[in-house]
Amino acid sequence: MYRIIGYNEPTDKAGFIVLDPRVNRHISSGKLTLKESNIDDLTITVNQASPLWDNVRPYHTHVNVYDDNELIFRGRAIKPKKSMEESGQFVREYVFEDIEAYLMDSTQRFYEGVGQTPKEFLQTLIDVHNSQVPDYKKFQLRNVNVTNNKDDQYRQIDYPKTSDAINDKLVKSLGGYIVTTYNPNGINYLDYLTDIGVDHKNDTPIQLAKNMKSASMQIDPTKVITRLIPLGKTLDPEKVEVSGDSDGSFGDGAKEPVNGDWTPVMQYAAKLTGENLSDADIANLKNRIRIESNGDENIANNWDSNARAGTPSKGLMQFIEKTFRYYAREPFTTWVGQGSGLCQLIATMNIPNWRQQIAGSGGWSPHGAPISKEPIKVVDTSSWGWPFPDVGEGHFSQVQSFGNDGGYRQNSFHDGVDFGSVDHPGRDVHCIHGGTVIIKSSMAGLGNFVVTHSPDGFNIVYQEAFSSSSNIIVNVGQKVKTGDIIGYRDLSHVHIGVTKQDFYQAVRNSFSPAGGWMDPVKLIKEGGDGSKPQSGTQTVDNSNAARPKLTIADVNNGRDYIDIPDLQKEFGIIEGTLELDNVDDPNVLMQQAKAWIDTQRIPQSWEVSALELHMPNFNSFKVADRYMFINPNVAKTQLLRITQKGIDLLKPHASTLTIGDKSLGITDYQLENSRNQQEFLNFKVSVNNRFTKIGSTVSQSQSSGQITDNANTKNVAQLQFDMKQLHKVVDDDLPAKYVSVESFNKLKEQVEKLTTGGDDNGK
Repeated sequence: MYRIIGYNEPTDKAGFIVLDPRVNRHISSGKLTLKESNIDDLTITVNQASPLWDNVRPYHTHVNVYDDNELIFRGRAIKPKKSMEESGQFVREYVFEDIEAYLMDSTQRFYEGVGQTPKEFLQTLIDVHNSQVPDYKKFQLRNVNVTNNKDDQYRQIDYPKTSDAINDKLVKSLGGYIVTTYNPNGINYLDYLTDIGVDHKNDTPIQLAKNMKSASMQIDPTKVITRLIPLGKTLDPEKVEVSGDSDGSFGDGAKEPVNGDWTPVMQYAAKLTGENLSDADIANLKNRIRIESNGDENIANNWDSNARAGTPSKGLMQFIEKTFRYYAREPFTTWVGQGSGLCQLIATMNIPNWRQQIAGSGGWSPHGAPISKEPIKVVDTSSWGWPFPDVGEGHFSQVQSFGNDGGYRQNSFHDGVDFGSVDHPGRDVHCIHGGTVIIKSSMAGLGNFVVTHSPDGFNIVYQEAFSSSSNIIVNVGQKVKTGDIIGYRDLSHVHIGVTKQDFYQAVRNSFSPAGGWMDPVKLIKEGGDGSKPQSGTQTVDNSNAARPKLTIADVNNGRDYIDIPDLQKEFGIIEGTLELDNVDDPNVLMQQAKAWIDTQRIPQSWEVSALELHMPNFNSFKVADRYMFINPNVAKTQLLRITQKGIDLLKPHASTLTIGDKSLGITDYQLENSRNQQEFLNFKVSVNNRFTKIGSTVSQSQSSGQITDNANTKNVAQLQFDMKQLHKVVDDDLPAKYVSVESFNKLKEQVEKLTTGGDDNGK
């Protein structure tokens, strides 16, 4: 016996009786459809005596359906429809969907993940879902036995519904089955299983009978969006200019003028001292050089008072030796001669207020305490160093080392080296090889990370060390030298990986040598691999990265969504996206999204039932179980899988089953569907209180003019129409591979006789 209990709100504990014959509470009709791989649903029709009459609010009203004392369905109202029957009676039809549909009420954000198992990735999706919905819509991950690691290396999503993300990135790709379970005492459960159901080889066979068709149109609020996420153009890849070995950076900058121009030397001196030169500064320095030496770093002044005192001024900026030594910084201490011009410029920039002191057209007299007497650390771009210099190489366990990790990771491959906080203590993470910062981002599996690109072609990633992006103190476009601090480690280790491939291409092969990964320890100890720095400048972009779409966050106080209060009041918060691929301005995106909101309407949809066939023993069949199919006129005897069960709550003999055409496990069944892009023919099997074979039906039709015990003109006309539809299915839809040619032709002949041989009396 079936019972239905209703609840005005999903959080209500006390409900009201909708269907229970024991207390004379009835409905006009009711059909519960339990599905193997889609969301279960319930459709009921009630009259004015029902407590549901005009008392159903979509997404608020919930019902429980019981088979005796077993809960077989928990769902929410989605589709109300008002109508009048032929008798003149007014009725209300309500459709409810299973709580698995809660997963359609949240939207994932742009996301990348590396090295996550199916369980870890699913947990990530559920966490995002739970952050957006009230408690009654939340799920806790319970059992996951899908371990297919085909996609573990890299996954990326871009604003899908949570249900779509689960289906596309897990179920369709890896197979398996999502099962949600209502928990009246807390957070609902979600399982991800490789297969469900058992085989029935010796009991409860499936036997073919007859067919029927139906169709209806109804209001469909399931596509309503109450929180809109507008998405514009996919963002262009970020481009970074990376200089080669002649850019005047690090230890190999310009030390002599280029074609008489001291500008490159000035720029190099500024880099070494941490100064930033403006065009005015360069003009000021050039003017002082013209006045003092006219660009000759070897010239001496032998005619002023300093010369008469025996301490002549010399060089590019005309320092006397004592003054030069006072302002010079190690190792740039050459007063006069080759290379002294750079040294005198460095000494000049070590004078307080040097810009003001060198200004003007007269002589100058350096004064004031030096800004710094710390030696300048000069590091060549080709040098390598340890990330924790005080420790040096230290020691590594096998699982921390590069390459074969002893079976700890996928493919037993480690794409870098882990410098642990215990074996390599220290907070400051130092740059192991000079270059330019090209990426500063975050990714699941990597955490917050930063990538540098060196002039000799190495992409070096520092990851898994920084709990916050603020702990990475360098930024995209910034040049770093070997030994510079990259960031502050506050987690258990820093993983350092090195590759010459495009980083985003390599990270898709994080657990494989195909990523071009190299041993950082070997490179540090051997000073690289012999690669020479390139000259000039190149542009590095992240075109191989998964790129997010433009959002309105920059013009909407950091929120990438727009709430629609009127619809939220009616339906609650249901997130959805609006894609406007040609919009590249967030202000325009906001305007168009608001215009779309003004025109949003609750859509209508058509629902059409497929071919249905009758069968006995309905209550014995379970969704996802496999049963023997016996009908030699259609196909050889084989195991078929129940993929759907439609329960007529008032007339069990009119209930339906949907039968899959192969005895595959759900994982193989789904994967084969995905690979072949083929829709398998399903037979819908209806329960009747008796069994009639097609052959005997044809015989009865021709001899006695009766199709069933209580046949009438309307029944026969309907059957003729139905058989014409079956004729079309046999001709156009039924794949020949499912039956032998002999059996197929036999069935076709019987259908043709039945279709053309009956009149209004059934003869």
